[in-house]
Amino acid sequence: MKTKHRIFRPFISKINLSLVIVLLLGGQLPAVIVPAQAIGNTVITVTPEQMTFSGDVATRVNTIGHCTESWLSTMPTGSIILGVDPNSCDPKDWNGASASANVFLPNVYPSTTYVLELSWPDRDGKGLHSPLKNQTASLSFDGHPVWSKRTTDLNDFGEYYGAQHESIKTTLVVTQSSTHTLTFTLPAKTAWDLSTITLTAYAISSKIQGVGYSPYRDCQTPGGAQLPGVQDMQEDLTRLFHTSNAIRTYSSTGVNSQVPAIAASLGLPTFAGAWLDNNANDATEIQGLINLAHSYPLKGAIVGNEYYLRHRTPADIEYLRQRIIQVKGNIPPGIPVTTTDVDDLMFVWTNGKPAISPVYRPILDQVDVVMVHIYPFWAGLPIDGAADYTIAHYNAIQSLIEREYPGQNKHVIIGEAGWPSAGDPVSQAVPSPQNQRRYLLEFFRLAEQQGVEYFSKRCTFQCLY
Repeated sequence: MKTKHRIFRPFISKINLSLVIVLLLGGQLPAVIVPAQAIGNTVITVTPEQMTFSGDVATRVNTIGHCTESWLSTMPTGSIILGVDPNSCDPKDWNGASASANVFLPNVYPSTTYVLELSWPDRDGKGLHSPLKNQTASLSFDGHPVWSKRTTDLNDFGEYYGAQHESIKTTLVVTQSSTHTLTFTLPAKTAWDLSTITLTAYAISSKIQGVGYSPYRDCQTPGGAQLPGVQDMQEDLTRLFHTSNAIRTYSSTGVNSQVPAIAASLGLPTFAGAWLDNNANDATEIQGLINLAHSYPLKGAIVGNEYYLRHRTPADIEYLRQRIIQVKGNIPPGIPVTTTDVDDLMFVWTNGKPAISPVYRPILDQVDVVMVHIYPFWAGLPIDGAADYTIAHYNAIQSLIEREYPGQNKHVIIGEAGWPSAGDPVSQAVPSPQNQRRYLLEFFRLAEQQGVEYFSKRCTFQCLY
């Protein structure tokens, strides 16, 4: 089916950090860092009751004789209810809390990712909840925020839940064996049932499994009155370090020019991008990208994002080609140069088999890496099979590129993949938070199984959990 494109895609706004933390409630672990193999029996267990507490926490011992005793009586030994005053069942008396644990995490490989799983009895009334909406629970790793979750879903008990029947999973990366501090924090009038905390070690994939990143948060836009600061980006990229093994950016000017430096300080590889629109700012973007390539160890340079989607004449193709040549000739050798566009503009598809578009071939001749955006939504496909469609197109493109450019190691990376949470349907493709989450979970699983290199599409806090 031919993809239907629109110049403006309202659901694809430049990210807001949340985008990215690949943290799930239940299901297969789809982490942007995809575990390749468990490391022996390296599973570390933290008993909630043995953590260090500040504020309100209910345990089996301190609830004896109080109304809260029954809340813990059917929970496993060692469980706690963080945030609950053991003497009161009234949330008005709960003043917030934190729980900390010092945990030694061995680094078995040069870099190891730990899957942190938090669980509690699977039944109604248990999990992360509050009578108030948008109460935020958070997790810090060595004092740096790496995860947060809000109470947003109203249940039959009249409470808002951030998590209920399914456990929480997130990832933490270590590069050397050492002791680390985990800290869980809750605001007032919020409760979190915790029974089991485990950390399981995995090897980090050598394949690129990254995230598209732009530092703008809610109410922030390029050139706007409110812009993200260095601390905002530091927090964002710290989170991304623990949930991806690379990032890509979309601009090399303004606040975006600061991203590669912060990422480099964290050891997070970056494909830096220059935004092109065939206007006077293009020269500044190109020079910014060249400067970044000389200043930081970039993983790659991206010259333009979906430029041909917005500029469709042969002259525009030549303009893009010349900009790619300009960057290749002015950055250190060894940094691959590419651009990005949608799959059905780069290729002509017949019965699921691609051929290089004659118009786009001059671009593919110049790039070192083929970075393609694949969106089954814009092809009007139903959510059933959408992730399979994405992977099939990737594999078909990779095979084609290997045939067309033998011996050049011109491999393929999915530059963006995703599904919208809102907006108008396109034929059988229906946007919704549920479909967005399903697509990403299925895509991550298939990408892990088949060794696909990708940058996932940015999304909101709610898209994955």
